[in-house]
Amino acid sequence: MVYRLPSYPYDGPQLQNWLHDLYRPGQVISTFDLLHKLNAHIHESFKYARREEPGVQLPHETLALGSGSCRDFAVLMMEGARHWGFGARFVTGYIQMGEGQHGATHAWTEIYIPGAGWHGFDPTNNKIVGGEHVSVAVAREQEKASPLSGSWHGPADAFNRMEASVQVVPL
Repeated sequence: MVYRLPSYPYDGPQLQNWLHDLYRPGQVISTFDLLHKLNAHIHESFKYARREEPGVQLPHETLALGSGSCRDFAVLMMEGARHWGFGARFVTGYIQMGEGQHGATHAWTEIYIPGAGWHGFDPTNNKIVGGEHVSVAVAREQEKASPLSGSWHGPADAFNRMEASVQVVPL
């Protein structure tokens, strides 16, 4: 499955060293426990930093900086899961904000668990993806998943920027 192939193979050795504390070959652990451990480890090990720059940090950059945005954490989890042989993909969308959560426009990871299908993990908030997450785009690589898109027809100088605001609320 193509979702098992790393997007950043050159980050493999650094990622492997970082993952070594969570799992070692031959260790017996349930799949869900292992993935919950990875989700929690990212949340507990890194400081959330809102970044306005487009794109993501490479996994080795997140490891070196000790901080990142939700996009960076999603990519780190995606690559960690792939390192262990799981299929993983990047999800972008929105999240209903709770006390102490980071998001609004948000990103997380879905991991394919054989026999159970795709399950979402939100390492930014140390949560399993639930009803407060609204998926807009899913892709093997983050640059192919954009939470919004559109076009403008008219004079180029009509305005110099656009802002969008989304609020997710329960129904």
